[in-house]
Amino acid sequence: MLGRYVSLFQQDLKVTLRNGFSYVVLILAAILVAVVDFAVPSEVKLTPTELFVDLTEGRVFESVLRREGVEEARILRSREELTREVEKTRSGIGIVVEGDLENPRFTVIHQGTEAPENLNLLDATLEGLVRVMRGAESPTGSDIEYLRPRAGATPVPFNKGLVPLIVVFEVVMFGFMVVAVMVFEEKQEGSIRAIRVSPARPLEYILSKASVNVLLALVYGALVVTFTVGPGVDYPRLFLLIGAAALLMTLVSLSVAVFFGNVSEFLFVAIVFMAVFSLPMVSYLLPSFAPAFVTWIPSFPVVFGVREILFPTGKEGFLAPMVGMVLAETAVFLAASHWAVTRKLMREGR
Repeated sequence: MLGRYVSLFQQDLKVTLRNGFSYVVLILAAILVAVVDFAVPSEVKLTPTELFVDLTEGRVFESVLRREGVEEARILRSREELTREVEKTRSGIGIVVEGDLENPRFTVIHQGTEAPENLNLLDATLEGLVRVMRGAESPTGSDIEYLRPRAGATPVPFNKGLVPLIVVFEVVMFGFMVVAVMVFEEKQEGSIRAIRVSPARPLEYILSKASVNVLLALVYGALVVTFTVGPGVDYPRLFLLIGAAALLMTLVSLSVAVFFGNVSEFLFVAIVFMAVFSLPMVSYLLPSFAPAFVTWIPSFPVVFGVREILFPTGKEGFLAPMVGMVLAETAVFLAASHWAVTRKLMREGR
């Protein structure tokens, strides 16, 4: 069995090199590394940027703004300059302060597209600043309690926080399509007939495809992580999770692709599968969206597991349940792919 598996693996590896899949992996990794490192900002402000002009006597409001941590660039010198900056940014809000300490007047210049809730929060913030100007303590209004010791550590930069998404979903989507294309090429070239009459067994055929896909996924993941997050990563656990995901996607792809004759027939089904497997991306970006059906999608535990490995928060014992869940799903699709390969490839040879 081992000799037959090695022979099939070498053959699939040669096909992968011949078709340029390995070069696609390298080029894709290089492009995404460049995007993360140079194109995506490290910090993204999702709320409007407030710009201020203090026209009060003695500019008492300006000193309060500086104590509250407002950058110098956001404190302008005239109403005209403020208006120009608000129009230029298209997302900023201008605040003009006039009057005196006892009767300050605020004029808010905004785009007109802001949610009422944001404007109400701005009103409350300005009221708090007025109290500070009059010598009252700034009320906190809330207490912060961290669930884990490291949960309050320095936030992950926005561009680096996208790396788990890039690693997992490219592995999922690219792996799903690569295995299917390999099957379709074997059908068109007639090599399936040669495999069918050879001593090779369905399990060896499946493991060969899985090994190639896992190898590509590990190379891709290692390149992206090393050149974005850095070399100080727990690679053994990272490779374990990425490898498990790539293995699962191989089996899912084989379970489906063998029932189609070419890429054109398979394309619609592939889009549906990839859309489903991409749903956890929404939960990653919006953690409040995590309905039960999304948590059962195999890519859900993988993407959050990769994030914990790359950016540890102190969570312990998370990897074993995640890998166990993926392996349980792998066992199901191993049986499904074995049945599908046996029925549609090894018997019919097409």
